[in-house]
Amino acid sequence: MQDDLTDMLSMADEVQDALGQNYATPDIDEADLEAELAALGDDLGLDSGYLDQAMNAPSVPGSTLPGESLPPSATGAKSTQDGVPVDEFGLPQIS
Repeated sequence: MQDDLTDMLSMADEVQDALGQNYATPDIDEADLEAELAALGDDLGLDSGYLDQAMNAPSVPGSTLPGESLPPSATGAKSTQDGVPVDEFGLPQIS
């Protein structure tokens, strides 16, 4: 058991070393990030073409297809099973 714990600790050390490595990435300047974000916002403000597609979307299709009828629960009619009212899932209603 002691050997297993030693192995686990050495594996944890290896993982920690791998995650803690510095990959020599340059420091990120907050001002550069803010300028880049503002530029992205300007680009979105100029390109409103995506809104045209959303505003010209077709209307919602009808609730039924031609030649198809809705079940009684969808039309608002009370359906019963052996004289007992049931809900939209076909389960007996408790009132």
